[in-house]
Amino acid sequence: MNKSLLRQVQKEARNHDTKAIASLLEKEDFHSVAECINVLGSDRLVVFTSLNGEKQAKIALALNYRSKRSILPQLPDKTIVSFLQLSDEDDAADILQFVSDEHRNAILEKLQDEKRKRIETLVKYHPETAGGLMDMNFIVVKPDFNLQDIAEKIDRYTIREKKTPLIVATRDDGTIIGYVPYRNLILTSPDSLVKDITRSLPLISAQTKKRKLLHLLSRRKLEVIGVTDTKDQLLGIIHVSDLAQLIESETTDNLLQFAGVSREEDMLDPASVAVKNRYMWLIVNLGTAFLAAFVVSRFENTIAQMAILASFMPIVAGMGGNAGTQSLAVVIRGIALGELAWTNGRRIILKEAVAGFFNGLITAAVTIPIVWWFTKDLGIALVLGSAMIINLVVAGFFGAMIPLALKFFKIDPAVASTVFVTTATDVFGFFAFLGLATVVLL
Repeated sequence: MNKSLLRQVQKEARNHDTKAIASLLEKEDFHSVAECINVLGSDRLVVFTSLNGEKQAKIALALNYRSKRSILPQLPDKTIVSFLQLSDEDDAADILQFVSDEHRNAILEKLQDEKRKRIETLVKYHPETAGGLMDMNFIVVKPDFNLQDIAEKIDRYTIREKKTPLIVATRDDGTIIGYVPYRNLILTSPDSLVKDITRSLPLISAQTKKRKLLHLLSRRKLEVIGVTDTKDQLLGIIHVSDLAQLIESETTDNLLQFAGVSREEDMLDPASVAVKNRYMWLIVNLGTAFLAAFVVSRFENTIAQMAILASFMPIVAGMGGNAGTQSLAVVIRGIALGELAWTNGRRIILKEAVAGFFNGLITAAVTIPIVWWFTKDLGIALVLGSAMIINLVVAGFFGAMIPLALKFFKIDPAVASTVFVTTATDVFGFFAFLGLATVVLL
């Protein structure tokens, strides 16, 4: 959407001229309108309610988290019902996650029976589980069905639902045999039976968490996954091609958490929201910074006698922090993909510590000649190089150990690890540098 049109929409939104807004956005695609609403801030609701139900149904799904949270709870039940009738069941379930339980029940009562039953099945599951991510767009066929039988079931389904279903083959007792790709229907002979053209369907429990699902996808090349209940009966399906937004969302969440920022914070939020979401971690960070400052204060006499040491302290802290962050990134990714846990983590902790030692040797080999040339004091150069080796070993050790320990205690390692790793590298780095200087140089 161009800037001129956006300014016009903002102007009409401030005047609450819904007809003018609808006219301006009439020819815009729903992605562009969603982007416009995300940018508008306090005028989001006015613009959204200016649109017709069909457009609202598409735009509601394309909105960012902040816009959904601010718009959907304020809409009348009648409005939500009107565009939920036009949405797929899995999309409708996602939308209902943003309204209160009382409103959700009132909305569901006003939906058509078949649609309501499907949505009620979906909303039972947490949105970040396989059950919350699945859709129910499938038909069931028997192994002895021929192509004519399949075609008739597809025709009835598409006329009723206005979409093409996945074809799942099951036995009479509900045991899932597999699914029938449409390309198999096209390429096979007319007298073929379902059992001759069925392909294996990977199955997961409806309670499977999002991260485990993404881990499964990272290890296997899949097109579709079946979601089952506790009795191994098929509840729904997940098309892998539909998970691109989920992968992007997970990556964004991890990035925000790694920086200690709430996923609910939006770039356009007022300063008060940013303060509310960030101040606690900043206070924690302040406390750990005081710990590092306390260590430095214990060597006040050393620094007073050799003031040049103060100029090299940022090097020790900076190298340790960077090395710790590298270890953190590797370990947190392994935890997120389900490849790493406390039980097999000791080998990784040792590996990161060893890697830190050799990286310390390399960086010390570069640092020592430069510091020697700068200070003309080989002792300071060797002390700084030795401290750097020690701190990179510490960074590797704590960078791997802390996220595993936090995971063991059921604390999200992506949120809290950076604060504690930075503290460890600062404290041990300053202690090693100033302690060696005290022993060796004074």
